[in-house]
Amino acid sequence: MDLADFDLTAAADRGADMQLEHPVTGEPLLTEAGEKITIRLLGNDSREFRAALSDLAEKQAGKKRQSLAAAEAHSVDLLARLTLGWQGIVYKGVPLEFTRENAAKLYRERPFIREQIDRFIGDRGNFFGNGKPA
Repeated sequence: MDLADFDLTAAADRGADMQLEHPVTGEPLLTEAGEKITIRLLGNDSREFRAALSDLAEKQAGKKRQSLAAAEAHSVDLLARLTLGWQGIVYKGVPLEFTRENAAKLYRERPFIREQIDRFIGDRGNFFGNGKPA
């Protein structure tokens, strides 16, 4: 096996669809028409993830501590940057158009979505498919 075959960055940069789940039961969430509600995401090995961490490090340079609110804001910003799009998102009775701003608002107001995204983007198997090189 040639380790050069494992291009995790390329796999994470392609993105993958995460099916949103009910925050308590874990059941897949579906639209009124019975279609999957999905969010398309980049992974932790993506170039965008590393760029976002670099930006955060620059902002935090010289600061000794950050508040919980600031940490949450950074998390929301990071996840919004890793979001490529979505299908079936309805919020407050209205289909929600995908924009980075709308992603940040949704993730800020519904922390259970952030938690699901955190788990999803950290699992290389979601991007690398069956553990085999792409």
